[in-house]
Amino acid sequence: MWVKPQEMLVSNSLLWVTETSSRFFCLQKRRGHGEKRGFGAMVVGTWDNIRDSKPRPFRILLHNAESDFSYVVASAASLEEAREDWAWLQETLVPTLETFDDDLQAMDFAQAKIHSLVTMEESRHEGEEPLDPERLKFREVEARFHRLFNLPDQEKLVNYYACALWKGPLPRHGWVYLSVNHLCFYSYIMGVELCVVIRWCCLAVSLTLSGPYTPNGGRT
Repeated sequence: MWVKPQEMLVSNSLLWVTETSSRFFCLQKRRGHGEKRGFGAMVVGTWDNIRDSKPRPFRILLHNAESDFSYVVASAASLEEAREDWAWLQETLVPTLETFDDDLQAMDFAQAKIHSLVTMEESRHEGEEPLDPERLKFREVEARFHRLFNLPDQEKLVNYYACALWKGPLPRHGWVYLSVNHLCFYSYIMGVELCVVIRWCCLAVSLTLSGPYTPNGGRT
């Protein structure tokens, strides 16, 4: 997905690993995504798990060796999606950028081109009601819900909450996802992943009431 170029310091890329790089662009993966080993991967994975807003695991940067700044121009939820954007850049935009004598001028041109792509995409949805940030955020959470628990797109997410599951001597901090047919829980703490999927029809509810007018503790 193309995004309006966002300036960032090169030093702010410590949480990302470069998968592919060229003269003007680099494709990066969020450190810890899909990894089970390595202290750095475990720390970043744990940090992303407890945060409410999680960045997409793949992104493409417009960069130049002579500059201290890079620009995020695309983000993706999967490596396949990121590679499609990468291929378009290498086949369509890079040949034009290589004709510039000044790399900084080439970067300015690339920013303008990406900005125009985003504007064209937005114009295609002019007649549609714009989505508020909360709705856009919920869409990303729903996509992550389907990916984490391998559930079909038809399974609609109703809501989600930060919570902790007490399993063993310590609580497991993570997120509970409530869908139409399932209660799901996901946690990733320092390399230990916990994924729970329970169908609502398999749950038995025990309600305990206490008070002077409830005989035998009021258990139902």
